[in-house]
Amino acid sequence: MLEWERHGVSVERPDVDLGHQDTVSVLPTLEIRPVRLGQVIPYVNMSFGVNVNSFGEDTAIRISPSNTFAWRLGWGADYKLNDRFALNAEWAYKRNDGHTTGTGGRNDDWNASSFGFLFGGKMFF
Repeated sequence: MLEWERHGVSVERPDVDLGHQDTVSVLPTLEIRPVRLGQVIPYVNMSFGVNVNSFGEDTAIRISPSNTFAWRLGWGADYKLNDRFALNAEWAYKRNDGHTTGTGGRNDDWNASSFGFLFGGKMFF
């Protein structure tokens, strides 16, 4: 699995927009589909891999996040419309916890972990 995320980063007081963080995650995935309930096929999946993090600054403050170990846990269901196509919904948690270095020195309290809600379609070959 290959995922991309972008998050805006700011400081609340004073209100300053610092830029955005991009994460590309490379995640070999194991998926289990234990039952089939008519047209509904529930599943769970787990992935371990790497988060490649970068930061786009909008200010003079330089921020450089570390690349981190990625762990992802997802669960969802396919709703089969026919033998070749299904609608899909999934909810997943992905761990992305590390450190940053930059203008202010090293920050060990950096966490970009996320919950994701995915909706889409699947084709079966």
